[in-house]
Amino acid sequence: MSTDMSSQNGTLFFTSGTSGKQKGVLHSYRALLESAQERIQTWQMTKNDVFLNQKPGNWMGGIFGIIPSLISGACLYVPLTALRLQTHSKIRSRRTAVT
Repeated sequence: MSTDMSSQNGTLFFTSGTSGKQKGVLHSYRALLESAQERIQTWQMTKNDVFLNQKPGNWMGGIFGIIPSLISGACLYVPLTALRLQTHSKIRSRRTAVT
């Protein structure tokens, strides 16, 4: 059994549906890590940096800010208001699904 997980599915993101029907898109661990490394290099991220992330972690734009910060050792700042918005969004989606 191989321990190389790079080609295995790492996460599932859902599209917004702006160009059609919403759909789920699988991303491999390799794709997540390569994207993070690209951002670290492009943004020249170091452990001395502080990054603001107001996007939800379950959305591509959010996770692609979180992972590079974790890998580079940078400080990731998520404002309390962003966390509240994410919680309200989850509650609304649950209510919609139930009704």
